[in-house]
Amino acid sequence: MSGERRGDGAPVLLVAGGARVDAGKTTFSTGLVRALADRVGDAVGVKPRAGNDFWFDHDDYRIAAESGRLYGKDARRLAAASTRPLADAADVITPESINPVHRLWLPTPDRTGMLGDADRTFLCDRVTAPAAVGDDTSADAATATETRFVVNGAAESAGLLPDDLADRLPLADATRVEG
Repeated sequence: MSGERRGDGAPVLLVAGGARVDAGKTTFSTGLVRALADRVGDAVGVKPRAGNDFWFDHDDYRIAAESGRLYGKDARRLAAASTRPLADAADVITPESINPVHRLWLPTPDRTGMLGDADRTFLCDRVTAPAAVGDDTSADAATATETRFVVNGAAESAGLLPDDLADRLPLADATRVEG
């Protein structure tokens, strides 16, 4: 863990672990955010990128996808622990606002995915970024976000996308990528 102070005096901390998954990074970070919020009044946790396995994390996938969204339990926990949004004028802390990139994987034994990962294939990504607002300087424009999806076209062509995925997520206009 390393830390520094921003110009406004708020601490900025990076939590890193030795293992890609199950190292306890999010559990520690969630507790740290709660403790900082109790101590200094406001804190926000950020998980820049995350992902779910469609089967292993199926409950998490279902919870988010039932409302047309894609995020995992780590982002949900960090958003719940956070007491202030990232943007100054925003009033809602969502999992997507603190986790801008989220990937959905599918276990695919004996197959190497587009990204070279053995035994798993990426199905789709959700990317949430500030919306292009042009000359609009209103508070709404300052906090507007845009969510886009990217679909693995090779996985789609191979019939690997789960039947309900396109029904639950807005994938019709998503960008398709091929390996």
